[in-house]
Amino acid sequence: MIRITPLFLLLAAAFMISACNSEPTSEPFTAVSSDCAVTGNIFVWLDKNANGRVDFGEKPLPDIAVGIDSPTDRTDEQGRAMGSKFPVCCESECWRGHSAVIEIPKGYKATTPTQIPVTSLSGKKDKQYKFGLMVDTP
Repeated sequence: MIRITPLFLLLAAAFMISACNSEPTSEPFTAVSSDCAVTGNIFVWLDKNANGRVDFGEKPLPDIAVGIDSPTDRTDEQGRAMGSKFPVCCESECWRGHSAVIEIPKGYKATTPTQIPVTSLSGKKDKQYKFGLMVDTP
């Protein structure tokens, strides 16, 4: 019979906790690597002229389903949401392999890609993942 001592349990717990706590890096990310989390700023707007760019007078869209890898969040009155994902014990650069996504609501169609890969900021302070929608007319 194997005897499990309190010391063994303590060491095992310490190892499991340390596996998810990665060291901070000096490079800023659009998606932040912190305690196994990936986050991204998402913005959705009504793209009236369907050019895929936010133009003067185009309004933000509230209550649109968005997120990181799956639409688990909703935009606020300013068309903004903070998408988040918690990968299993990511050591560093947790943003790699993830995407900001949007669920196209009924009556709209996309004017931008509906999935945007999460990328490093490369020196920029704050990047948004922007999704344009237009009214889908029959």
